[in-house]
Amino acid sequence: VASIACGLAQNPAQLVTARFAQGIGEALAAPAALGLIALLFTDRGERIRAIGFFGGISGLAGTAGPILSGVLVEYASWRWIFLVNIPVAVVALALVPRLIKAHRPTVREPIDLPTAAGIALGFTGIVFGAIEAADESWTSPVVLGPMIGGAALLAATIAYQARAAHPLVPLRFFTDRTRVAANVVTVFFFSVFFTQFFFVTLYLQNVVGFSALETGFSFLPFGIVIGIGIGAATSLSPRLGLRPVLTVGALVTTVGVLLFTRITADGSYLTEVLPASLAVALGSGLVLPCLGNGAVTNVTEDDAGLASGLQQALQQVAGAVGLAVLASLALRRAEDLMAAGTAPGEAIVDGYRLAFLVGAGLLVAATVASATLMRGGTVDMEHQPVA
Repeated sequence: VASIACGLAQNPAQLVTARFAQGIGEALAAPAALGLIALLFTDRGERIRAIGFFGGISGLAGTAGPILSGVLVEYASWRWIFLVNIPVAVVALALVPRLIKAHRPTVREPIDLPTAAGIALGFTGIVFGAIEAADESWTSPVVLGPMIGGAALLAATIAYQARAAHPLVPLRFFTDRTRVAANVVTVFFFSVFFTQFFFVTLYLQNVVGFSALETGFSFLPFGIVIGIGIGAATSLSPRLGLRPVLTVGALVTTVGVLLFTRITADGSYLTEVLPASLAVALGSGLVLPCLGNGAVTNVTEDDAGLASGLQQALQQVAGAVGLAVLASLALRRAEDLMAAGTAPGEAIVDGYRLAFLVGAGLLVAATVASATLMRGGTVDMEHQPVA
């Protein structure tokens, strides 16, 4: 329904409102999808392969999205990037009731609406402040006010969780070291993973001069290599454990993002974009299955949805905050350079380079968190959901 509303929107306000509705739909569907894997595949080896396949489908879909979008925008209309969701939804509505048995939770608890609202509003404040930093100083009240207010609201929400009768995320959930490490790495990793697609797309279209269709197909090698990485991670994790595979994947992704800092105002796709993109794809392919398996490590049947929901939420929040911060840094850098007399093309590319450099720093944090917080050895794979 939200996709139909987006495709038929007549003004920006209608489109943004419908996008909020799309977010609600994804917030309901995505955690349930990963949670079902934890419930249906109780055998260790099968669950590792299933989550790896799930990550592979997600990665390939994320790559196919820009390609399909490029085709639709080039030959149809931007509206079809939303309307194309309709047949997918129809298939899901037809198949899910037939293929998946209803799960009845053993314990029914009331929904913790105050916590949900606190988290949503808190992160909204942080993202809003970061976006305003593109036009205002980082010390401006317009920037600091929402960010400090959002952070304070999140802190109050966490304090409320500690004494709530039915908390949205019980503090006991954070007693498993592997799950905590996976969630920490998720925050750092996805703050850059989603964002790099944004900057690469802008660079290819606004600097290199690619059309929407050419830009879409430029991500095809990324999709192939991320599939290879996911297959390798699915094969290696049961034998080596999550920590070495996840750490190497995060490190390779870091190198790839650092390679993006080589872009220039007269650069090309083959020499400057493709090598970095392939490194990011390989590293991301190694990371994604490990994060999925780590997120549902040692969960009970009733906590499977919570574990997957938390990880999916962290992905989206990290992506939103990361994009807001890095885009603001890039835009402010470009504006400052142009004010100083730098050519617009060079100033814009320099802003992109700054964003990639900061992104690489965030990925270094992900690598360190993986190496130090995650359990070592194959013990990672011994945890199974309780049937």
